[in-house]
Amino acid sequence: MTRRAAFVLAALLLTVSATAQTTDSQQSTVPIPVRLETPGRSRIIVLDARITSEMDLRSLQAAPIVEMLRDIVAAEVALLLEEASIDGWLSTGELTTIGMTARFDTADLAAAVTVPVDLMAESVIEVAGSNPLPPYRALYPSLFAVGLPVNLEFNAVRTRIAETTGYGAEAIFRPGISVYDVVLESQITLERSGDETNTSVQDTRVVYDYEPWGLRLSAGQLQPAARGFQSTRALAGVSVVPQRFSPASAAGSGLYSQQIVLDAKSTANVIINDRLIRSIPLEPGIYRLEEFPLSPGLNDIRIDVIDEFGDVETVGRTIPYARQLLLPGAYDFALAAGVEPWDVALPFLTGYLRRGVTEAITAGTTLQLGRHYLLSSLDAIYATPVGTVSGDVALSTKEWGRTGFANRLTYRFALPRARYPWLPTVSTSVQYRNPGFRPSETVSDVGRTKWTNTFTLIQPMPWDLALAVGFSQRLYHAGEDRSGLAYVNLGRRVGRNGSVRIVGEYDFLKTDDNWGVQITFNMRFGGVGSASTTINTPEREVDIVGTAGTDLGRYQVSGDANIQNFRLTDGGLGGVGGSARFTGPAFSTALFGNVRLVGEGSIGDQQYDLVRYGVRGGTGLYYADRVFGFGRAARNSFAVVRADPAMPKNRVVVNESGGVVDGRSSFLGAATSTAYSAYSPKALQAQLTGLPADYSIGNTSFLYYPRYRSGVGVTIAGSRRVYVRGTLLNAEGAPVALSGLLVVPLFEPEIDESETAVGGWSFTDENGVFEIYGLVPGRYQIMVKGSEERSSLFDLEETEERFVEIGTVEVYE
Repeated sequence: MTRRAAFVLAALLLTVSATAQTTDSQQSTVPIPVRLETPGRSRIIVLDARITSEMDLRSLQAAPIVEMLRDIVAAEVALLLEEASIDGWLSTGELTTIGMTARFDTADLAAAVTVPVDLMAESVIEVAGSNPLPPYRALYPSLFAVGLPVNLEFNAVRTRIAETTGYGAEAIFRPGISVYDVVLESQITLERSGDETNTSVQDTRVVYDYEPWGLRLSAGQLQPAARGFQSTRALAGVSVVPQRFSPASAAGSGLYSQQIVLDAKSTANVIINDRLIRSIPLEPGIYRLEEFPLSPGLNDIRIDVIDEFGDVETVGRTIPYARQLLLPGAYDFALAAGVEPWDVALPFLTGYLRRGVTEAITAGTTLQLGRHYLLSSLDAIYATPVGTVSGDVALSTKEWGRTGFANRLTYRFALPRARYPWLPTVSTSVQYRNPGFRPSETVSDVGRTKWTNTFTLIQPMPWDLALAVGFSQRLYHAGEDRSGLAYVNLGRRVGRNGSVRIVGEYDFLKTDDNWGVQITFNMRFGGVGSASTTINTPEREVDIVGTAGTDLGRYQVSGDANIQNFRLTDGGLGGVGGSARFTGPAFSTALFGNVRLVGEGSIGDQQYDLVRYGVRGGTGLYYADRVFGFGRAARNSFAVVRADPAMPKNRVVVNESGGVVDGRSSFLGAATSTAYSAYSPKALQAQLTGLPADYSIGNTSFLYYPRYRSGVGVTIAGSRRVYVRGTLLNAEGAPVALSGLLVVPLFEPEIDESETAVGGWSFTDENGVFEIYGLVPGRYQIMVKGSEERSSLFDLEETEERFVEIGTVEVYE
C-alpha cells in the first residue's frame, strides 16, 4: 500500500471512530505527564487525560500535541491530526489509526506517544550547499538596509607628441536601498576630463524577489539575459527571471536526488566518482539529498549510510551529466520587455524558456521581437554515456521580408578522471549561418560569419604532462575572407611552486609569418609573491611580470611590476608598468602607472610615447538595524557588527582568518563585512578585542542568509562576570556548614555556547561562607545538596565591581 493510500484509509477510519460512542460512562479528567517521542528527540509535557475507572487511557488533550507536531510531521499527517482533534481530544484509537502509538503506565500515571519515522516530514539537504553547524545562529536580512559603495579614480595621461598632460577623475556611486526585500539600486558616475564634467545615471531599477514563486522581478534600466543566437541590448522596461538566476545556477549544480529514511542516528557519506564529497551526520528522520556537484560526462554516485552500530547501507547509480541540463520538470527562463532607453518608438521583447524533459534531456526555445525584427530558435541538449550532444536551430526575419536561418551542433566526450585517467576529453562544434540570418536588428551584411568549426582534445600524459591540441576555422560570406588557427599546448608542473607551458600556433590559411611559439615559466614564492616570464618567437621578445604582497596586521600591502616586449635582438623595450595596493578593513586603494616606449635600438635610443599614472580606491557606508559602519566597496550584500554601547570600549573584528580581516570597527563606525553574495549562506564570526576577561558575551558565530543587495546589523551583548561571596544561614540563623550547594540562574543568560555556563556547584565552610565565580546580573536560586527542598533566592545587581559581597542568605524549606 502506498503512503498516500494509507492516509486516505486512515481518514476514513477516523471518520468512523469519531461517530462511535464509548460504553464506559465513568471517566475522569486528570493532568498527567506525557512523553512525546519523535525520531531523535523526546519531550515531556503535562496534558489533561481522560481515564476510565478501569485505568484505561481513552484520550488526551489535543491542542498541545497538534501544535508540537504540526511542523515536524508530513503535511498529510498534520491534516489528519487537525481533523481528529476538532472536539479538542485525541483518542488512543485515533492516534493508532493515524499510525502513532499511545502507551499508558498505570503505576506512574504517565503516558507516552510515539511517532514513527515514516510519518515525519521530509527534510531537504543540499549536498553542495553549506552545512550550518549547531554553534552557528541564523541571521536573516534586515527589513531596511542601505549600502553606498563608492569607487574613486584620479589619473593623468601624458603624450610625447602633444607634449601636454591631461587629467581626469571619476567617481562611481552604487547606492542600494533594501526595504522588505524590495531593492532600489543605481549607478551614478561623475567624470571630469579637462574642463568638461559629465554625469551619467545607469542601471537604475527596482528589484523584488518574490519568495513563494521563486521569481525575481525588475523594473527600470535592464541588461536582459540571452541564450544561443540571441543578442543583448540595454532596455528600459521590466523583466522576470528565476530568483537564483545566474549563469551557474540556471543550469543547476546537479541532476541527482536521493531519499533516505533513517530509523537511527546515522552518518551519510556522499561519494562521487570515488571521491568523498561530504559527510553529513543525521538524526532519525526522512531526508532528501539534492544538489549533487556533478562533472560533465559519466558520474558514479554512492551514498554510504552508516548507523550508530557501524552497519552500512549503500544506495547509488551512474548517470551522464552536462552542465546545461535541468532537473526533470524544472524550468529555466527569462523574459524582458521594454524600449531602448528611452525611445518608445523602438520597443523590444526578448526571452527564453528551457525545461528538463528527463535526467538526460533538456529542451528550450528563444524569442526576440523588435519593431521590424523577429528571431526565434529551438535548442536541446542530450547527455549519453558516450558524450553530450547539443544543438540549436534559429530563424530570423528583418524588415518583415528578409529571412535567414542558422544552426549549430556541439559534441563533448568526457569520463570521470578517477576511473578513466588515460582517456582524453574531446569537444567539437560546427556552426552555419546563411546570408539572410541576422542575430540582431542592427547587424549589417558586411563581414558576417558563414561557417565556424572548432575542435579541442585534452589528453593526460605521463610524467605529469598536460597536452591540449585543437583548431578553429571561420569562413565569411563577404568575399574570400577566412581564418584558421591550429594550436598545441603542453604544460608541466616543476616542483611544488613552479610550472612551464609551451604554446605553439600555426595559421594554416596564411602563407607568410604563419607560426609562433610562446614559452612561459611561472614560479610562486611561499605565498609572498610570484614571477612569470614569457618568451615569444619568432619575434624574440620577452615579457616579465612579478607580484608580491604581505599582511601587516589589519592591513594588506601588495604590488606588481611588468616589463613589456623586451627585444632580445637590440635591447629595445615596449614599456614598463606597475601598481601598489594598500587594503584595510574599511577601504582599498591602489597607485598605478605605466610607460609606453617607441623607437628602434636599445632603451637609451628610445623615447616615451605615453605615460599614464594615477590612484584609485573604494570604500562604502552601510546601515542596517540601527547600526552604521564603513567597509570596503560591496558588490552585493553586507553585514555591520558592533558591540553593545553599554559594554566597555573595545574593537570588533569580523571574519579574521590567517591575518586577513573582513571588517574592523573604528571611530567611524561598526565593523563591516562585504564578502557576501545573494543566496549563498556564509559564516560570520565576530571577535571583541580589548574586552576585560571577566566579561561574558553573547553568541558571536552566525550563519548569514543574504538576499539580493541586503544587509544585516548585529549587536553583540555582554555582561560582566563577577566573583560572589555570601554566608548561608538556616531558619534558626545558624550557619549551614560544610554543605554542597547548587547556584541556578532563573533567567536565560546571553552567553556563547562555547563559554562556561552561568552558575554551578559550590561549598560552604564551617562558618557557612561560600564563593562562586562567573555570575552575571540577574536572579539566582541556591539549593542545598542532599536536601534540594531547602533553597533560597538572591539578586545580583548591575555592578562595575569584580568582587561582590551579598551578605547572609537564609535558606527555607
